[in-house]
Amino acid sequence: MAIPLVAATYAAPLSFITSPDFALWMVGPTGSLKSELAALSQRHFGRFDRKTLPGSWTSTENALEARLFTVKDAVAVIDDYAPNADSRAQQELEKRAQRIIRGIGNRASRGRLRADLSQQPDRPPRGLVICTGEDLPTGHSIQARLVIIEVDRERLNLDVITDLQASDDRLAHAMRGYIEWLQPAIPQLKEGDAGPARASARGAIPDRLASASGRRPRPGVLHGCARTTPRIRSELQGSKESTRTLARRYGLNPKTVAKWRRRKTIVDGPMGPKVRQAGAACSEESLCEPSS
Repeated sequence: MAIPLVAATYAAPLSFITSPDFALWMVGPTGSLKSELAALSQRHFGRFDRKTLPGSWTSTENALEARLFTVKDAVAVIDDYAPNADSRAQQELEKRAQRIIRGIGNRASRGRLRADLSQQPDRPPRGLVICTGEDLPTGHSIQARLVIIEVDRERLNLDVITDLQASDDRLAHAMRGYIEWLQPAIPQLKEGDAGPARASARGAIPDRLASASGRRPRPGVLHGCARTTPRIRSELQGSKESTRTLARRYGLNPKTVAKWRRRKTIVDGPMGPKVRQAGAACSEESLCEPSS
């Protein structure tokens, strides 16, 4: 969990070079501290907490678009994508998320005309976006633009998080030191702006973030034939009803229900051959407890 979040935080100042065409999506149930973790990333760029994050999925599409344009070469958190019981409100939420994520992927905003039919200035996203939510937006093309991080409270070192929250000024100082160290290399990095180096860097960032999160890059966290979402899987795991009852309720095969009730995660495993990770163990990720 920690590695892709920290990597995205320190990749954000290079957005004017890499033009990141993806977003991090931190998914987990209420109380998993996903907003707190996102706030720690945002604190590298100012005095923020989970109540004062730049964006919320309850805002309008125009408001979010304007905010993502304003936040340049920094992290921009959009918080609290929560399923709505009202079907119409849920459709509006999904429509809003799809347009915002598609705009991030295309690095463009919706075209608009003035009253005299002249073109309004474009307002594309100019930073690196981190989203939090209890579920994922629908659509494979949308999920393909996301690096998905499953947040599991039981794997977090709460003492470390508390210490980081108490000394949040040090996060901004760390970012300042990083930018000062990076500044002399900016001209060299910009030289590849029109060449293959820049294209290679743009492709490498989301791939490396996905690898750091322990998953092979693929269109979202759901397999192509998946009939369940993270929210449904969480409900299956938390329900005390019989497998047959849950299968009828959600229109699933009883074997599928039984499979997800046995698992301790709500995310599909990687498809294809397994790749041995030669990186650091969870204990080296600073926010994770040592593996037992």
